[in-house]
Amino acid sequence: MRRVLDRNGRLALSVWNNVGIYNTAEADFSDVEVSVSRINVHLPQIALSSGALGAMSAFDPKRTSELINVSERRCALIYGKPPGRKVLRLSLAQGAVLVGHMKRRDFIILLGGAVTWSQSLVAQEKKRLQLVGILANEAWPPLDGLRSGLRELGYIGGQNFNIIYRFAEGRTDRYPALAAELVHFPVDVIVTWGTPASLAAKDATSEIPIIMTSGDPIAVGLVPGLSHPRGNVTGFSTQAADLEGKRLELIGELLGRFSRVVVLSNPTNPYCIVAVESARLAAVVLRVQIDVVEIAKESDLDDAFLKVRSIRPDAILVVADPLLANLQPQIAAFLIQNLLPSIYTYREQVLAGGLVSYATNYHELFRRAATVADKILKGAKPSNLPVQQPTKFELVINLKTAKAIGLTVPPTLLSRADEVIE
Repeated sequence: MRRVLDRNGRLALSVWNNVGIYNTAEADFSDVEVSVSRINVHLPQIALSSGALGAMSAFDPKRTSELINVSERRCALIYGKPPGRKVLRLSLAQGAVLVGHMKRRDFIILLGGAVTWSQSLVAQEKKRLQLVGILANEAWPPLDGLRSGLRELGYIGGQNFNIIYRFAEGRTDRYPALAAELVHFPVDVIVTWGTPASLAAKDATSEIPIIMTSGDPIAVGLVPGLSHPRGNVTGFSTQAADLEGKRLELIGELLGRFSRVVVLSNPTNPYCIVAVESARLAAVVLRVQIDVVEIAKESDLDDAFLKVRSIRPDAILVVADPLLANLQPQIAAFLIQNLLPSIYTYREQVLAGGLVSYATNYHELFRRAATVADKILKGAKPSNLPVQQPTKFELVINLKTAKAIGLTVPPTLLSRADEVIE
């Protein structure tokens, strides 16, 4: 497989010898790499650098088209053979776009006149540039911790590494295809946020290292154990499921007395099943009734809100799920309107109007993921890197939301808060 990079080091498309490159009997251009954005054509000994398309056009403007189409999807170089001339064509997922026409002799002359690098320099450039893939639901702010951590370790975007993002944008069913795209680049390591993304990445490759985050990676089948994860998966267990009982206890501290809690869950996320079961077990001990309301997509919100109104709970527990985090503005607005206290896993949901969160610091977690990525990029095997667990859990309280729902937060709880939003 060949990587196709633009001038900034971003991967524009991929070329597969066994799938997408076809050669005529007259030419052997099987070792080809093209950067569409700035037209770099890498042959075994020669490369056309930035501006090569203009050079082609200047060489013979009557026979050279300047049509170019950039795609980050799978594509191929196809060499056809109309009468008397060679055609260089870029074939995309939705069809083919003609890039240029020239005779084989002209093509060789053009290459000879272009800016060239030696094969060794090209190889050095490829070796120097590392690609880190991120598979997540959205551009979640804590993901910036990964870039910050890599920067601290000497990784500079566009110089010796780049991050390739793939976001599901609220559609869990997109994760497998997005994971496959990262594998086909290929990236050197995949970093994931959440169980659905982590499972999709694991299903997509058994070779590319994966640094996952999951509330319970053993329970959902990501790794057989934390000390010896085996295979190509390592990363972080956030212990989110283990803390559902603690979150219910915090609701008790907030309200004094409570008897019924609605748990908002995403049924398409295997982790949520584990988290709900953990909450049920804790509820039995606390003698609290649990009602589960499921949200699998944004269009489920209205029905979910109707169910919550009909149940009339004392509080809401929102389990850790990237989709629910993405829908937090709508969820928070509804809960505030209905004067319902809420507790979460993600701090970011409290910043977006939730009342309380109790969990690890995810920005710090992804900053730590940079250290794991650095080890892997330097040759370490994921199977030799134990899955890490949080060393600290943070309590975040939003006093603005408390005031909006008419709730006075006990001073003893405020004194223990790591962060208070006013």
